[in-house]
Formats: sequence, C-alpha cells, structure tokens
Amino acid sequence: MTPPEHLTVRGPEDILGFIPHSLGYWPADSLVAMTMQGKRLGATLRLDLPGPETLADPKDYARTVRDYLLADQRADAALLAFFTNDGWMDPPGTYSGLLGALENVLDSAGLTVRDAWYVGDAYWRDAHCAGQDCCPSPGRPVQAILDSMLNAEMVYRGSSVGPAPAVGARPRFPVSDAERDVILASEAAWAAQLDRRRGSREQFCRLMVHWEALLANPPAEP
Repeated sequence: MTPPEHLTVRGPEDILGFIPHSLGYWPADSLVAMTMQGKRLGATLRLDLPGPETLADPKDYARTVRDYLLADQRADAALLAFFTNDGWMDPPGTYSGLLGALENVLDSAGLTVRDAWYVGDAYWRDAHCAGQDCCPSPGRPVQAILDSMLNAEMVYRGSSVGPAPAVGARPRFPVSDAERDVILASEAAWAAQLDRRRGSREQFCRLMVHWEALLANPPAEP
C-alpha cells in the first residue's frame, strides 16, 4: 500500500502507526521496510525475520530486501522497523548485525536508511539510540503509536487493523458470489456519501478540535 498524497507525518509514531494500516494487521516477528520518495512515504514490504543461520551471515537476506524495494523506481531512501520482542532491549541486540547489513546493501543501491526502530508488544525505541539519557530502557510505550495523529486520521478515513493472518487459515464463513456483490454494492453506496468528507483534512481537524474540547471538559455526571 502506498499512503495517500496528503497524509502528514509528524514523527516516528506516525510512521509506525501507519504500518499496520498499510499491511492490514499489526506485524509480529517481522521486518517491515518502507521506501521514501523525497519526504513522501512509498511502498511497504513485510518479511519474516530470519533465523540464527541467516543472522550469522545476513547479506543474502539484505539483498532480497533491496531487490523488492528497488521495484519502487522513484524511491531514494528507506525506513526499517523490526517488530519483535526478541533480543533488542540491550544493545547491540540480536538484530544489530542484520541492521548493519541492510544499511550497507541499501545504501549501495541508493536507498539510504534514514531511520530504523525496534517495536515490541509494549515498547518501541530507535534502533540507533543506546543512550539512557535520550532512550531510557525499556523504550517508549507502544500506546504512543496507537495514540498518534496519523493513526487517528487513518481510522477516520475508514481504515482498520485486523488480526494477523494465520498460516493456512481459511475463511470461517465462505461468501457466495451473490452475497459478495450485495456487500460491494452496499459499500459503494456508503462510500459515495462519506468518502468526500472522510478524505477532508479540514473536516478531520475540526473533528479533533471538538474531541479535544470534549475530553478536556467532560460533562458533569447526573
């Protein structure tokens, strides 16, 4: 998924908050790589994190990531996010060698890695920051990602984040072609009424102002 033209990224929480919307689910044990086109976010790629044998010599894995990202012909940089709870709390960490290999291979291909992060279930941190003064252990709470403005805007636009797909899973309730046609027609009818407002930055900002005022001054209990 490539993000809409007019999404505004204010910080890493916004970028990390966009990733689950781009994939449709919150990734786990995954490397997520995103291309950059100047200041714009580009394509999103998710791969399983490699095992110990690959981590011992991650150059081929890094080249695979590079080859996928080069499909975005306008890309000039990349962002990396390691979604894992394994071995990143105490630098250098399990994936520091993989991060170094990715940076070297992508930089050689003209895709400089501008930022990289580790994201666990409860905390996240900058992959390059080891100082306790600026990046105290265990990291920043993941709730900051969930509360990011871009995540709120994606929800406002109708995006949702579902559960991660299970390996080999099948739909519990198969949908017939006739039922699918009815569903799609209904979605199209609602979209015709709502999409113009849903895509309006002005409308979103006004909504946020009202929510902030309401939360700051909750109505008195009866």
